[in-house]
Amino acid sequence: MPIRNVIDALAAGGVKLIAMRCAGYDRVDVKAAETQGIKIVRVPTYSPESVAEHAVALAMALNRKLHLAYNRIWQGNYTLSGLEGTEVHGKTVGVVGTGSIGACFCAIMKGFGCSVLATDVAANPRCVDMDVTYMPLEELLAKSDIVSLHCPLLPSTFHMINKERLEMMKPTALLINVSRGGLIDSDALVDALESGQLGGAGMDVYENEGDQHWGPLRHLAIGQV
Repeated sequence: MPIRNVIDALAAGGVKLIAMRCAGYDRVDVKAAETQGIKIVRVPTYSPESVAEHAVALAMALNRKLHLAYNRIWQGNYTLSGLEGTEVHGKTVGVVGTGSIGACFCAIMKGFGCSVLATDVAANPRCVDMDVTYMPLEELLAKSDIVSLHCPLLPSTFHMINKERLEMMKPTALLINVSRGGLIDSDALVDALESGQLGGAGMDVYENEGDQHWGPLRHLAIGQV
C-alpha cells in the first residue's frame, strides 16, 4: 500500500500520478498524495458482470463441493460422501452492497429463481425494478442462505461481518466475498467455520493480503473455496 513514506519517496522521484487498477482508494494514502501534489486515478467500473459472475462461480463451487471433488479425483478417490450440495433455485440470497457489481449479482441470482434481499445506504433503482427487497443487514443475515459482499472498505464497513453477525446467520449459510478482505473479521470467520456456525466461505480476498500474511485464513484451504 502506498503509505506516507512511499508517497514521499515517489514525490521525490518526480512522480505526479498514481493509477489504481481497482475501484477503491483504500490502498493509497490519499491525504499524503494530495499534500505532495500527486493525483490519483482509479477504475470506477471495470466489467461488473465478470466480477459478479466470479462471485456466483464461488458460491456454486462451494455449494456443490467442486473443490473437494476435484481433489478427490486427483487422489483416485471417487466416493461421493460429503460432496452433496443443494439446489440454489428457490433459496434466499442476501446481497450487501448494490452498486454496479451487486446489481449484476442480483440479476444473475434472480435468473436462478432465487429470492433476493439487499442492504445498502441507498436502494439501486435497477434492483428495485427486479423486485429485490431491501432491509437492514442484521435481518438479511438471518434470512439468507447465501450472503455475498459487494461494498467498499470504509471505516463504517471494516469488519462488518464479525462474531456477532456471523452468529445471526444460518449454520448452513454460505458467505461470499469478492470485495475487500477487511469487510470480514478473519478470526471470527475461522471460528465460525470450525465450529459449524457457518456452512462455508468463498472468497478471493483476505485481510492483509498486501503483506502476504495469510494469518488464520490458511485453514480455509482445507475445506473452503
